[in-house]
Amino acid sequence: MEYISAERPCVGTGGRCGNPGLPCGRHPGSGIPPTVCCRTQRTDAGGTYIQNNIGFTRAAFDLNDIESEPFGAVEDLSPQDLLDNEETLRNVRLWDYRPLQQTYQQLQALRPYYEFGEVDIDRYDINGEIQQVMLAARELEKDRLLPRLG
Repeated sequence: MEYISAERPCVGTGGRCGNPGLPCGRHPGSGIPPTVCCRTQRTDAGGTYIQNNIGFTRAAFDLNDIESEPFGAVEDLSPQDLLDNEETLRNVRLWDYRPLQQTYQQLQALRPYYEFGEVDIDRYDINGEIQQVMLAARELEKDRLLPRLG
């Protein structure tokens, strides 16, 4: 809740005052004497902001003509359904990148001057088939190199 006082104009408080010209204090414990309580409308303002954001994003990327269709879950899959959608099922991401990143770090433990950044997950055409691949760049950390002897 916001409180009204004579110190600051009631602008940008997230609340609605009976008289918009009245000043509002920041918080009850701010040292400004509260005189009238404002009721906040934060949930409504957030929804309006999100809707505007989505609308402007669609306009910016020329996505206004896209139609949304409900796609319910299919609960009665047959073996033939799985065979008909084999390529899709083969590309469902099942891998977790975190164990791979830990494995890379452990494999390079004897070489502390290497560090791996994020593991990227992508799909590539390999021998005519789309295949999921996980990649991580091995980077040389110059600060971890041992000084040359001699």
